[in-house]
Amino acid sequence: MDLAAAIILILLNLASWYTCSDSRLLVKMTLVHNASKIGGFCLDGSLPAYHLHRGFGAGARNWLLQFEKDSNFDRYNNPIATFMTPAMFIERFCSCCDLDGPTKRNMPKEVKELQKMHQTGGGWCNDIQSCLERAQTRRGSTLYMNKLEDFNGILSNNASLNPDFYNWNRVKLRYCDGGSFSGDAKFDNGTSVLYFRGKKIWEAIILDLLPQGLMHARKVKFLKGNIERA
Repeated sequence: MDLAAAIILILLNLASWYTCSDSRLLVKMTLVHNASKIGGFCLDGSLPAYHLHRGFGAGARNWLLQFEKDSNFDRYNNPIATFMTPAMFIERFCSCCDLDGPTKRNMPKEVKELQKMHQTGGGWCNDIQSCLERAQTRRGSTLYMNKLEDFNGILSNNASLNPDFYNWNRVKLRYCDGGSFSGDAKFDNGTSVLYFRGKKIWEAIILDLLPQGLMHARKVKFLKGNIERA
C-alpha cells in the first residue's frame, strides 16, 4: 500500500469515528446541591448526582428513572421495570412533602416502600476498609465519575432505536453510597469519615426533580441497570 492510499484510509476511518461520536447523546451530570441540607452525601461526602435529558411532545410529562448498573428491584420480583402512576407516587409525594426537604414524619408510604427495593448499583462495600477504598472511586464519590454519560439503549432519544421512551424525560441516578440507596448513617473514628446516606440521596434527587416537572408526571417508570435495545 502506497503512502497516498494509506492516508486516504486513515482519513476515512477518522471520518467514520467522528460521525459515530457526533451521533452519541452525551448528557451532563447534575449535582444535587440541596442534598447537603438533608445530609444526602456520597461515601466520601461529595454531593450526589444524576443525568437528565428532557422529554418532548407526547412524552413531555412521562418520566423514566434508571438506577445505575446492576440495580436489582427484587422487592417487586421484576427484572426490568417497576411502573408507578402519579396517583401512587408523585401526587401523594407532593401533597405531603415540603419541597425544601422531607422529614421522617411527612414522608409518604410510597417513598418508604421504594426505599426498600434494595437497588444494588455495583454492590455493597463489605467493611470499613473496603468502603474507604470505594470512597476514592466512582462508586463512592461523584468527584471520580464521568461528567458526561452516553444515553444509549433505553435512554436514547432515537425513535427507531427506542420507540417506547425516546421522547420521555429520562434520568440516570448515579450510585455512590455503598449501601443500595437505603442507609442513613455516618462513620467517624476521628481520622476517617464515611457517609452511608443512600436513603437521603434518594430523597434529595426526587426533591430536585419534582419542581423540574416530575410532580406533574402522567407516567413514571423505574428501571434497573443498563438496558440496551438490540
